[in-house]
Amino acid sequence: MRTPMPWLLLLNATLGCTTQDIKQLGYATVQNAKQQQCLQYMRNDCGQQQSYDAYQRERPSQ
Repeated sequence: MRTPMPWLLLLNATLGCTTQDIKQLGYATVQNAKQQQCLQYMRNDCGQQQSYDAYQRERPSQ
């Protein structure tokens, strides 16, 4: 049975990512979606996005 190439690439990419990488990617995705929504409705209070590192510093440690 042959495994399709895209699945092998996905598996390789997944194994190469740490949980921190995945969390940071998720955070960036949510921030970008919020920014796009803000710009779509032409609001004046969109402001600057908070970086993931700044978010981690402000977040209480778990």
